[in-house]
Amino acid sequence: VSSEAKDPALSSGCVFFTEDKNFLKDMTDQKDMSTRSGLAALDYANTKFWCRYGATGVGLSVCARHEFVQKNSAGGLQKGARYASMDYIVLSLLKH
Repeated sequence: VSSEAKDPALSSGCVFFTEDKNFLKDMTDQKDMSTRSGLAALDYANTKFWCRYGATGVGLSVCARHEFVQKNSAGGLQKGARYASMDYIVLSLLKH
């Protein structure tokens, strides 16, 4: 994974993505969700092929009625789908 010093971002989050610095600062070690749900991201999150990726997926909060992607409602999912990642994305949406 490239570092911020080697590959600086052109913008911090823009409109749709959450701000990376606050998002990654709040991320702590969390036990993965149960794999009984059948999510493919969970099956492959801990394999050797996924170790170099910065994110294993993207989480979105979408308007249920109009199907619009809301402002600050997208974020990368690090190492599988975790509750903390989606919590941060939803709360970031509600903050704005």
